[in-house]
This record gives sequence, structure tokens and C-alpha cells, in this order.
Amino acid sequence: MKWILYHIVKLILIFTLPFIVLVRGSVYIHEHYDPGARLSIIGGVIITALLLFIYIIVLHSKVSGKVSGSKSIKSKAVVSLLLVVGFAIHSMYFISGSNFKNPELKSEIRSLNPILRLAVGTLVMVDRKAVITDTNRTPEDYRKMGLKTNKSSLHYEQKDGYAYAIDLRVRGKSEVRNQLTKYYFDWMGFNTLRHGGTADHLHVSLPCHYRKGGI
Repeated sequence: MKWILYHIVKLILIFTLPFIVLVRGSVYIHEHYDPGARLSIIGGVIITALLLFIYIIVLHSKVSGKVSGSKSIKSKAVVSLLLVVGFAIHSMYFISGSNFKNPELKSEIRSLNPILRLAVGTLVMVDRKAVITDTNRTPEDYRKMGLKTNKSSLHYEQKDGYAYAIDLRVRGKSEVRNQLTKYYFDWMGFNTLRHGGTADHLHVSLPCHYRKGGI
């Protein structure tokens, strides 16, 4: 039984590691080097493509029993890079309309930091029922909701033109599922906060260099 569990866990880790490396790597580069959102993601893509390349080389050698030649290695490297780039673009720009509270929010998604879009896009591939309830805001939005204006809110557009926070729906989902979603963002390096405001939701934000300590 232990042997079976060990191999199940190993397979899950092997399968999910490239996704983890892509998101966590992008957040790490952003947080520690601050080259900008796009360069941070490019860094995450390169690291993940290298990992995927190793996967393909090892798998090919085990299946064929042969060592890849130079031409084969180059083609595998290109395929690895294209797969990761394709996944990253799809995650950032093709989140389904069903994952938004309303159509207006879908039109606002481009104003969200690409690293946060990448993380959310990766999440919805696993949790198809995840729903974004809020993205960028203005001080007037807080007043309309009957809330005090939050000067440190990362829902506001920052100097680079991006908002750094979103809210996710928790109503109608099990607490186990909500907790796993929170753990996912915590592990990936984001800030999370479960709070009420206008309704119970999970607030997720990317650390912002323009507003230290903001959430």
C-alpha cells in the first residue's frame, strides 16, 4: 500500500512540477529582481522549458533505449519551449467567460498584472468552477460599496498600469476546496486574505514594489 501511495504521489509531483515552476518561478523573479512582469514570466518560461526538456529527454531514452542525437536534442528543446510559451499565453489571455462574475470583468482582465493572470489561468484549468468576482478598482468603487477607501489597496492601478489584486468567489464551494485554493496561491508566493467586505471572498494579491506592504 505504501509503495502504491509513494508512486501516486511521485507521479502527481512529476506532472504538476512544471506548472509550479512556471508560476512560482515568475513570482520569485518578480519579487527578488523586479525586471517587470513580462521579463519575470519569460524567466519562468525559460526555467520551465528547461525542466520539460529534461523530462522529454529522459522519457525518450527510457522508451527508445537510445541517447538523443544533436538534431533530436535541438528539436526537443524547441518543442519544450513552444509548449511552455503556448501554455503561458493561453493561461494569461484565454480565461473563459464562465470564470468571471460578469462580462465587464472579463474585459478588465488585461489590466491585471500578467503574473497574477498566469496564476489564475493555471488555477482554472484545474478548478473549472473558479469565479473571479473583482479585479481593478478606484476609490469611488469602495464608496459605492459602502466601504472605507483603502489607500493601500492593490486593486488600484499601479505605476506600471496594472492592478495587483483579485477577489475569488468562495460561496457555494466546499471549505476544503476554498482552503486548497488559498494554499495554492500562498505556495506560489501571493498574499491571500479571506474576508467579508461586501461578501465572503478570497482576496489574492501579488507583492507590489510600488506599494510596499499593500494587499
